[in-house]
Order: sequence, then structure tokens, then C-alpha cells
Amino acid sequence: MAKKRAARDIMKAPVIIVKEDMLVTEVLGLMARWHISGMPVVDDDGKLVGMVTGRVVMNNAIGGNAARTKVSEVMSK
Repeated sequence: MAKKRAARDIMKAPVIIVKEDMLVTEVLGLMARWHISGMPVVDDDGKLVGMVTGRVVMNNAIGGNAARTKVSEVMSK
């Protein structure tokens, strides 16, 4: 049987968050800088509204849309 792990055992600190209105290019930069593959998305009140992953970010970057695509358009809710 596999040992159960808590989220704190695999997450990095500090938690890097992004806002819904940020551009995908900004998220790509944060992922590269912090060596992470996903981030929580928060609204203006700091409430969790979704997640954005490296796969989504890279697909937009490769497709040439990252500079004009907002996180709110590609995040998982």
C-alpha cells in the first residue's frame, strides 16, 4: 500500500498565485522563474477561483496566443 502524503509534502512555499486578468505570458514567466508546473488563480478579493497549468500555458505560447490571452480564458475552474 502506498504511503499517503499531504499537499504540504509536495507543494513548494511560498505559494505563487496569479490573478484572473493576468496574461498567459506573465504566467509562463512565473512558472519558469519558480520552477513550478501550476498555480492557483485568485480573484481581486484573494478567493480561489481556479487553477492554471503548464500544459495550458505552453499550448497558448506555442499557438502564439499567450500575449493576448488572459488567465481567466484558460484556467480550470
